Amino acid sequence: MNFTPKIYQPKMIDWILEHPACGMFAGMGLGKTVCSLEVIDQLLTSGQCKGVLVIAPIRVAAISWVDQLAKWDHSKWMKVAMLRTPEGLQAWHDGSAHIYLCNPEQMASYDITRKGKTTRRIGLAEKMFKGKQSIPVDIFVWDELSLAKGHGTKSVNAIRPYLKKFFTRRIGLTGTPIPKDYMDLFAQVRLLDDGERLGVSFTQFRDRWFTKKDWLGYAYELKPGAKAEIDAKIADLALVMLSEDYLDVPKTFTEDINVDLPTEARKHYKTLEKELLLLLKRKDFIRELDIKTEHGEAEIEAITASTLYGKLRQIVGGAVYDGDRDGHVLHTAKIDALVKLRKKLGKDPLLIICNYRHEYARILAAIPGAEMFDEKRIPDWQAGKVDSWVCNPASMAFGIDGLQQGGRHICWFTLPDSNEQYLQTNARIARTGQDFETYVWRILATGTVDDAVVERLRNKDETQSDFLRTLKFLQRLSENS
Repeated sequence: MNFTPKIYQPKMIDWILEHPACGMFAGMGLGKTVCSLEVIDQLLTSGQCKGVLVIAPIRVAAISWVDQLAKWDHSKWMKVAMLRTPEGLQAWHDGSAHIYLCNPEQMASYDITRKGKTTRRIGLAEKMFKGKQSIPVDIFVWDELSLAKGHGTKSVNAIRPYLKKFFTRRIGLTGTPIPKDYMDLFAQVRLLDDGERLGVSFTQFRDRWFTKKDWLGYAYELKPGAKAEIDAKIADLALVMLSEDYLDVPKTFTEDINVDLPTEARKHYKTLEKELLLLLKRKDFIRELDIKTEHGEAEIEAITASTLYGKLRQIVGGAVYDGDRDGHVLHTAKIDALVKLRKKLGKDPLLIICNYRHEYARILAAIPGAEMFDEKRIPDWQAGKVDSWVCNPASMAFGIDGLQQGGRHICWFTLPDSNEQYLQTNARIARTGQDFETYVWRILATGTVDDAVVERLRNKDETQSDFLRTLKFLQRLSENS
């Protein structure tokens, strides 16, 4: 297929060509990948580059990039190598491909201890760069750059020392650059500019622009004026393109379904919240995806704040794990609400998102026709042959396309803590190619930890939206000056 840029895409292409180090902060569906391929085609055919290394989540690398490369006339001539295969590594050593694809987890080396014996797993960064004077690529692309937000992440630190030596161009692609807060920007920007804008040291970055929110130093907030300074420093690095400015996608409605915890479950919730220990009579419990019945007693303990948070979220969902990883069923409030929603939607397919395996088991048992998500069956979803799919947001957020054709309803049985997962998962149905208004249903237990999760997601989304709007405004000022 011939690539004819949409009216807004030449700006994206020119930005990458004109900036050897650049970020493309563009919304879902705007064509970040195809625009990157157009740039790569121009640089390869003109002899301005020799090859490209693309780091992306495994599904994005193995599916999205491979599909896009095969789809367009300007890229299907390029030879592709998957570095997680022996053939891909051989192509790297031979320099016989144009684009090399891998996922971040493959980059780092680490030790594996089994039966008292420790062996070293050599990561791709060490295999491909260490001791080398030249490599077969000089363009570096990190797709879904926000996954590199952790400054101490092994995959980031494994490749960062080699970027300046080997790569003349670096491109970072993401639609969600601030999944949590402004601290997320440091590692992403440093990957692109070696610390020129925000500094080389995370500690110096944090001390310069943030102050402690509590005496323990676990939480930080921006100092007065820090937001404007950070925005101004990276406005020349990352181009902002918002989906709502360019795409005619049907409107999305968010509908909250509020439920009350039953008296006994509320009592369990309060007891664990206050005493950090809960004794349960063992009755219905879940092991893997099987629901069983057994008599006895189980102990639920929360020894840290994070453990308590997780246990409370499980109780809200209707079951909680004990120390043996058995899930004990406490109530059906959310399940009952989900059953009602499923009946209300009639024949419309429903994507159900949850976090815990005991939730999968109970949902599959309660919803007739419900199945675990299987990306191989996306054509069946599109044809209306799938009634309900149950899945985890971590597996849905990246690299899954086509669900917008055939489905327009998504239900959050359990909301995620990550705003990035929340937005990206919703975008599986609310994106280009969707012909109908879409609905995001959220089942929430009133007066519980669910309220805090909703508030955190709202705050994170407002922070990111404000950041993107500010960068866009600064770029317009620069263009007009």
